[in-house]
Amino acid sequence: MDEKKKSWDTPKEFLSRYRDLGRSMESKKEQILELRREAVSLSQAILGDRVQTSRTSDRVAKAVSAIADLIADIERSIEKRCAAMKEIEEVIDSLPDGLQQEVLRRRYLLGQSFDQIAEKLTYSRMQINRIHGKALEEIKKQWEDGKNDSKKR
Repeated sequence: MDEKKKSWDTPKEFLSRYRDLGRSMESKKEQILELRREAVSLSQAILGDRVQTSRTSDRVAKAVSAIADLIADIERSIEKRCAAMKEIEEVIDSLPDGLQQEVLRRRYLLGQSFDQIAEKLTYSRMQINRIHGKALEEIKKQWEDGKNDSKKR
């Protein structure tokens, strides 16, 4: 394996990151909204003073600029998370078997249980477990063969 390999050792660990990335992105978006509210509130509070000086304007400008920088950092973080999620989707899409793709999409992208997947796809839970296992083996094989090489780093 590559020395740049990250914390996941298995396809399952790699795919499991998807839901965590999604939750993290939602948290980051909430953070942006809160920072924007703070910037507006700060501007209104300071600019609402009757006497405005250049020092007051400077304070507002610096505070709003700092908030804008934080928002830009968070937006870059969201973009990285989106790219990681897309990478996971591409690994699933690379599987030659459509049923394996569907099982992995439902399990890792939608967060469904094996029982839910089995019911939805009208297979037994045991069959879904086997299909899931074969799909993970196929991803591992692709990594070992050099396909999806960037995915295992």
